[in-house]
Amino acid sequence: MPLNTTRAVIRLRLAILFLAITWLALAGLSSATVRFAVVLRDRAKSDLVNSSDSILDITFQSLMDKVVVSMVVVALVSALFSIFGFVLVIYPKWLQEDGTARFYYICIEIVVSLIVLSLGGYVASHVHGFQTSFEFLDSASHFPYYKIMYYGAVGQAAFGILGAIMSLLRLALHGLRDHWLSTRTELKNSQRRFELLPRVGL
Repeated sequence: MPLNTTRAVIRLRLAILFLAITWLALAGLSSATVRFAVVLRDRAKSDLVNSSDSILDITFQSLMDKVVVSMVVVALVSALFSIFGFVLVIYPKWLQEDGTARFYYICIEIVVSLIVLSLGGYVASHVHGFQTSFEFLDSASHFPYYKIMYYGAVGQAAFGILGAIMSLLRLALHGLRDHWLSTRTELKNSQRRFELLPRVGL
């Protein structure tokens, strides 16, 4: 259904702007995680020369490769979705003309949220299994790599599931609202036709 009031369009633009900024921040967090994973991967490579447990270092290096790939995907989809949100804010005519743009926005947000949920949970579960290795690296460099990567991934997964739930609720509410409006319009039209029947008979 089209948005007929300026106030409704403004509210929707503000909501999309807030979400666009939030998704952009998530993309920044993912980019930082990629940087940390690259640093730790390079350290694992250099430790292979003098390490007494080369198998552990190779496994840790493989984990960092997977973290890099996962977080690059999260950063990319989050940034693209954020750009899409900014475009809708800049061009509100797309939101005002019909509900197609809003419907696509909600559907894309569901897909992006599920991607973030899946990859965030994947990274968090695998990083947690190497907590001992992270604690050694944290103590050596005095930088909380584990806390940033683990809790960052947990936060991403939580944000993903929250975004998916909220999008599904909005989609359901929009469907119910459109159904209610169409039903009310049909009832009004039927009532008008019924009121005109006696006049036609006369």
